Amino acid sequence: MLNKKFLLLFTAISLASCASNKQQTATATYHEPSKLVVEDANAKIEADTMFSVTPEEIKNSESGPHVVYFATNSSKLDDKAIAILSEKVLDEAKNANTKKVVIEAHCDERGSTSYNQWLSQKRAKAVKQYLVNHGVKSVKIKTIGYGASKPVALGHDEESWSQNRRAITISIKK
Repeated sequence: MLNKKFLLLFTAISLASCASNKQQTATATYHEPSKLVVEDANAKIEADTMFSVTPEEIKNSESGPHVVYFATNSSKLDDKAIAILSEKVLDEAKNANTKKVVIEAHCDERGSTSYNQWLSQKRAKAVKQYLVNHGVKSVKIKTIGYGASKPVALGHDEESWSQNRRAITISIKK
């Protein structure tokens, strides 16, 4: 149920992004549970490939993925990101029924491939460090940096870039 809410929210955000930028050619459509497809002339990305966890694991995560955003060229957690991690992620990450916490970090399209890969890994590690500093066992946490390879917004403007500068935290139950 929460997975559907996340997908519907993602769809709404994607469509809003498309509506606000007339040059944007991407559209998002909801196809079936746990499958969101983002399409444009040169790309087709399915939600099944958006995460390193399976749709079943996302469905079993209870609260779904939590997203924090970053400033350009930064891996610093701002107050809003800290609030999300504190209020929504920490308790479930510490829970004994949580077998792993996956942090997937991303960048916008600007910058070289190697820089974006490095920055996304640094963002994932910043989220991990915050969780570890607040009592989550390090061995539970898996970090992945995707660079700019998995955008959620396909535009070439600040609004799209700001949506792509993110880290997604998913707590997987046993």
